Amino acid sequence: MVINKDVLEDGFVNVIYPNEDEERNKKALEEECRVLKHHVEELTEIIAVKDISLSLYKDEKEYIMSTSKRLNEVVLATMKNTISIDLIKEISFPQTGNEFKDSCAKVFDAVIKSVQQLKHDLTESKNVIEAKCKSIAIWTDQQNADANSMQKTFEKELYEKKSKLALYNDEARRNEIKIKELQSSNDDLRNQCGKLQQQAFDLQKSLERERQQPYLVQENAELKTRLKQIDKWIKQQNYNTDNYTSTIEQLHLQLSKIGKDLQSVKSEKDDLQTRLSSMAGERLTKGNPSITDLGDPNRPMKIGEKYGELYDNEWTDAMESVESIQNCFPGLKNAEQEEIVIHHMYRLLMCCFRECRNISMKQIQNIGQKVAEAMCLNIKSEDELFTLPGCKEVQIYRRQNSEGFANYLVKSQIICKDVLENWDYGHKSEIVLQELITTPFFHKCVHICWCMAIQDPLMYLAEHLPPDTKFDKNEYKEFVKSGDKVKFMVWPALYLHKDGPLLHKGVVQAYW
Repeated sequence: MVINKDVLEDGFVNVIYPNEDEERNKKALEEECRVLKHHVEELTEIIAVKDISLSLYKDEKEYIMSTSKRLNEVVLATMKNTISIDLIKEISFPQTGNEFKDSCAKVFDAVIKSVQQLKHDLTESKNVIEAKCKSIAIWTDQQNADANSMQKTFEKELYEKKSKLALYNDEARRNEIKIKELQSSNDDLRNQCGKLQQQAFDLQKSLERERQQPYLVQENAELKTRLKQIDKWIKQQNYNTDNYTSTIEQLHLQLSKIGKDLQSVKSEKDDLQTRLSSMAGERLTKGNPSITDLGDPNRPMKIGEKYGELYDNEWTDAMESVESIQNCFPGLKNAEQEEIVIHHMYRLLMCCFRECRNISMKQIQNIGQKVAEAMCLNIKSEDELFTLPGCKEVQIYRRQNSEGFANYLVKSQIICKDVLENWDYGHKSEIVLQELITTPFFHKCVHICWCMAIQDPLMYLAEHLPPDTKFDKNEYKEFVKSGDKVKFMVWPALYLHKDGPLLHKGVVQAYW
């Protein structure tokens, strides 16, 4: 059988059968070919759609990869602090019309906002940490400066204490030398007493031999008188020798405890020197301040030293211990409050000095007037009162017992009652004054001012320097500010007597 085949335009083969069955088969095959062709067209369309989706997926993947890389770089730069917050704000992800890209853009924008907040928080934390580091650095520097200052202060105090210890050791050695001298003097006195006793014995024998001679009666009486005087002198010397021996023994005991009782040794030595030389010193120094009794512990030079120690020690302590000043003047600065305390302390010192001087002069005047009335003397001036019998002895006794009378003045509270009266000062305070009176500063003021007032002639505290006037830097030193003019008085200068030589400089708050 012959089969005719025709090639169709679409590439399919059209088979031609010679009979009817073949025609039907041909039609069935053609129908099947059309169906297959339709399926092929559908598959082609599906493949095209898939190709488009694949292209979109690739584009979205590249978008996600590039954007993620960009975000990662921003996050790393933020963590390394190499990008500013302004640059972060400029980063944006615009809408593209693609649903997937637009949703990713919203997520990326949220991430950028989180990064911005993180950067902001990081910047604030950094600023806070830097501020705290600066504060800690300043505090550390201050602590180091304070520690260095305290170390210098301690070194200075240690040096001063070592210097004082050296002075005390020197004083102890001088005390030992003085004890040896006193022992030698004591031995000499014993020898003299022995010789005098032998002379008295010889005189007594001579009196017994000559008692029977009537022409020597008067001479015997004179010899008896002389013998009594010698006996009395010997007894006095024996008494003094016993006193010296007792004193020397006390000094030996005190020297064995020189580390603890060095001041007591010095006091005993000064007391011994005072007893030995009080009468001679009084005759020598009467009315002559240029000659001092070196055995007097309250001589002007020593008073000047104590006056300086009063300012260096008790004055400073009183400045720090006055607590009521803050309650009385709460609105003022610390420097202004300190100035108020200084004014009160200066006023208290000058009042104490004036009242001690008045009490001293009144004592001598009262005694002189009583003596003059009892002896019916015509006294023309106050100077004559000091030369009357009894006045000189009172002056000697007052100097020997100055400590006791000064204690009486403090306990009886008879001085400095009217400190605030007639005082033209805007910040005067009874509370501050009463607190100062309870301090060691006031007690020592009374003791030193009383010692000044019983000297002959009287020692002198300089009068108040008016503000805004120039001061002599040879007699005054600046307080805490330098200058050549007086702002206010801090501490008066001390002189041996009025118009006399300077013993201790005063202190003023100065300005230019």
